[in-house]
Amino acid sequence: MLSLGFLRLGAVHAAADPLCTVNSVEKGNYTALQDAVADHNCTTISRSLTLQGTGTGSTIVDGNRAGTVISITAGSLVTISDVTIQNGKATNGGGLFIKGILTLINSTIVSNTASAGGGIITGKFARVTLKNTLLANTGGNCFGPFSSAGHNLSSDATCTDFIATGDITNTNPLLGPLQANGGATLTQALLPGSPAIDAGDDKECPVTDQRGIKRPQGGYCDIGAYEYEYEWSRPITRNYLPFAGQHVIVR
Repeated sequence: MLSLGFLRLGAVHAAADPLCTVNSVEKGNYTALQDAVADHNCTTISRSLTLQGTGTGSTIVDGNRAGTVISITAGSLVTISDVTIQNGKATNGGGLFIKGILTLINSTIVSNTASAGGGIITGKFARVTLKNTLLANTGGNCFGPFSSAGHNLSSDATCTDFIATGDITNTNPLLGPLQANGGATLTQALLPGSPAIDAGDDKECPVTDQRGIKRPQGGYCDIGAYEYEYEWSRPITRNYLPFAGQHVIVR
């Protein structure tokens, strides 16, 4: 089942081959995630491409608790930006299982489960670089070697390579429940006081978050795929009282 900006796995078509492949309409070196076609409860990327969040329609890859959400094979060079990867469940690598080369920017890896690498597991020859990315999973966020380009947040202490500028480990990211927060699909908002707010690096931050909200809203962009909106940055609605010539501003 595929809808604009939202790729839910566990599709109705069952293939004989236990693997599935992302096939998409290529646009030069850019591939929009909503063009992808997946089946058989998995997404295996076996070539080089870029998966960029769709902006105005939020981009979520949901594993439907049916296996690893995204696997990247050896030899593949992949960039993922402004995407939420969630609800994977596997023995190894609930969210991502990487054997190739991956760069992950301003993405949220959340609510995935595995015995090892609930968030991400890397193979022997894999190369994985994370920046401005948030991880909060069960079974350890990181398993294997990683490279940090800075400003990542891990809810546990398993991401031992998060030692670059702006990295935060073993810290509750203070995420809200999965619900409607604007955009085309449900999202998990950063709650007030979240350590991810204004903790990102603007140099490689996408111009909008996965809902299409402009970045940054504060002094700096936020870690993850969601940009927190300050109260003063939201539109003001003026409701005028029908008496005494007074009015009240309702935020």
